[in-house]
Amino acid sequence: MKYTLIILCSIFLFSCKEKYIADSVNSSRYLVVEGNINNGNDSTIIQISRSEQLNSTQTTPESSAKITIESIDGTTNIPLSEKAKGSYSIYGLNLNTNNKYRVRIITSDNQTYLSDTLSVLSN
Repeated sequence: MKYTLIILCSIFLFSCKEKYIADSVNSSRYLVVEGNINNGNDSTIIQISRSEQLNSTQTTPESSAKITIESIDGTTNIPLSEKAKGSYSIYGLNLNTNNKYRVRIITSDNQTYLSDTLSVLSN
């Protein structure tokens, strides 16, 4: 049993490996959104960029977008400021924990994106 395990491990370690080359036919540039809404004294930072081809090593920040945090009942609409290319933030949100919120993104080419609606987690 011990020798069988050694032989199997050797096969996996020294077997041939082929380089995978992904198709680069799809040139869609999807919107990539990273971040959290932080209630309280912490900063809320949302970073927005565009997807690139798999063989690319660069990122493309999405600049000049309008980002807002909005409540579902329409009583809250908080704009975030662009602090660096593609990085939007606000400090010290005081959100009602009984309400639900979502992020609205309007890109520079006037496309609108909405996040899922979520409840605020209490600290």
